[in-house]
Amino acid sequence: MFCIRCGTELPDDAAFCSRCGRAVGGDETSAASAPVTTTASPEGDAAGGARRWTEADRAPFRFAGRWWTRGPLGEVLLFDDAARDWRMPPPAQTPFFMRRPKFTSLRTPAVVLYILFGLFVAVTLVALTADVDRALLLRDIADGKRVTFDQEQASYDFFGIVKGLQLMIVLPIAGVFIWWTRRATCNAASLGVRDAEFTPGWSIAWWFIPFANWVQPCRVLLQAWRASDPALPADLSDRYRRRSTSLWIIIWWIAYVVANGLWTGAWTAAADDSGELTAGELADVTWFAFGMDIAMIVVTALAIVVVARLTSRQERANQKFDLPAGLPAVPGAETSSASPYDAIPGTAAAGW
Repeated sequence: MFCIRCGTELPDDAAFCSRCGRAVGGDETSAASAPVTTTASPEGDAAGGARRWTEADRAPFRFAGRWWTRGPLGEVLLFDDAARDWRMPPPAQTPFFMRRPKFTSLRTPAVVLYILFGLFVAVTLVALTADVDRALLLRDIADGKRVTFDQEQASYDFFGIVKGLQLMIVLPIAGVFIWWTRRATCNAASLGVRDAEFTPGWSIAWWFIPFANWVQPCRVLLQAWRASDPALPADLSDRYRRRSTSLWIIIWWIAYVVANGLWTGAWTAAADDSGELTAGELADVTWFAFGMDIAMIVVTALAIVVVARLTSRQERANQKFDLPAGLPAVPGAETSSASPYDAIPGTAAAGW
């Protein structure tokens, strides 16, 4: 009989794999709490041990002078040299990169955003044509030129339909962007942020609080940016607070707040048919709407850059937690530069 996880040959009556701790042919959930008795120390498997932590579910992983592995339910197991078996260590003895919360990639919501951003730009390019057509017709009316009712109605309908399509795309963009922002905020804990200022719940709530939504969503994204610095140690800390912010996010946010407000007001006023504005005034407003449509294309391009950069940054930050096997314990590693990750995670807590 062979273990389906690591391929180790086992006796027919074995309950657990002697190498990786997986339950064999029985209730696998029992392995989460029961120590796994071994017949040999993992030292004998050094040549075939896991090369990186992500491979620890298939073979023992050597880190800071100890052997670790993942149990059948994903739990972290530490080899007890004295008892010669695998046991679940207390959290204080488990390096952060082994027990950190699950990281969820931003790629899925990012791809959806790219599609929606592309649709918005395409519709807005059509809207520029509608803006010009509407503005020129209104200027003809203001100058006393003859314009038929059908011409005016067709121009008004074209303008209204295109603006309606823009709004129909903006609404799902807002929803998916908040989803993307929340996921980026959730990942902060996985990337080692201790005592985050903004929680996943508030990353949503701030968008709906008047006046605060002019500033706080930007601060939420800046927190995610700092927390995603690949140069931070692969440990739990509050060092992210001292990392630099992103000018891309700040520039995009200021442009978004200003342009979005003016854009909404401009096309609402340009579509007004209450008769309070003269044809000449409506023509001027429509030309302003034309300029705001161009501005929104620029804002959308900046948003694509922000989404792409933060998504890529979190992916790179997550990679640093897949540590290679064999890193030694370094006393005082919290301030040591001996590790390529700026610190050896978990050495201080474990007392190695």
